[in-house]
Amino acid sequence: MTRIRLAKAQRLLKLNREMQKLEEEKLTSARWQQAELREEQGNLIETLSGAAEMQTLPTPMVLKRLRKLDDQQRALETEITARSASLRTVATRAKFSERLTKEYEVQHKRAVEEKALLEAIERILMKGDASLP
Repeated sequence: MTRIRLAKAQRLLKLNREMQKLEEEKLTSARWQQAELREEQGNLIETLSGAAEMQTLPTPMVLKRLRKLDDQQRALETEITARSASLRTVATRAKFSERLTKEYEVQHKRAVEEKALLEAIERILMKGDASLP
């Protein structure tokens, strides 16, 4: 019975670790997108300030693009906040699964050792010449 519990706990732990890894990848991706947006915003602001050698886009187009980038930036910030909360939840579940698995491993080990001890005692008692104190 403890073997079945242990197997279930190990499957649950594996699933939770995979979910945590997926959430971490999604969060990392969102942060990279955010960094790219910030870089693009910086380039457009540099273009507007005249620091760039070439002004390839007219000012109204640059401003329009900056507004879109700002909207995307806000959406990404919301997504990052949600992903961070989700990652914390999944990581908490994974940690709980880890503790549960360790507990079931100990219980299973005890049960196996107890069974082996009982079998050894039975073998000793089955012998006709066993003398007890």
